[in-house]
Amino acid sequence: MNIAELKNYGRSFFEILYDLPEDIIKLAEKTLIAEVKKDLGYLALAKLGWKVKKEISVRTKQDWSSLQLGVPSEQRFLEDAIKKTALMKVLADMVGQDKAASIHRRFYDRVADDLIGAMFPSVDDFAACGDAFVCLKDYCRSTVEPNRRADPRVLDYYNRMTCLQAQTVLELLLWDQARQRLAGVRRERPQWGCLGPTV
Repeated sequence: MNIAELKNYGRSFFEILYDLPEDIIKLAEKTLIAEVKKDLGYLALAKLGWKVKKEISVRTKQDWSSLQLGVPSEQRFLEDAIKKTALMKVLADMVGQDKAASIHRRFYDRVADDLIGAMFPSVDDFAACGDAFVCLKDYCRSTVEPNRRADPRVLDYYNRMTCLQAQTVLELLLWDQARQRLAGVRRERPQWGCLGPTV
């Protein structure tokens, strides 16, 4: 397989993120509600939803003109940032920062495989292109220029997400190699909690 044929090769991070399949988005929403409900229960969950909507409404009405948003992806980035910030703020207000972070990490532990699988090539896809580590490096390099063109003002965010993507795939590659070397020894997959604070 040619590396240029890999899923989302040469696309910016936001192009990939905003092109997620609808079933993955619904899975993420359903999982998040389930994780929050474990700690809050039904009544507090309803209260959380009401407070989050109120917080989003307040933040949306703020004057964001200084950001000089142009293309739709920039506006969508702002809307996503407002929603995620509102959720984490209200959740932290209700259960405390540590517990809110724990819920967030549990959520990503459950959905990260599906999210990463929908956004990026699998370990087997990289391996099919030859040296998986060399292919991973080339793949990550292919996103740099599209990310820069997408919006230089959030290039740092793109770069951090590209590094996170590389770290995630690298962890999978290393885990896969270790599993092959230890054939016959049962191992659990690595946890994805590291994604919680950064996504």
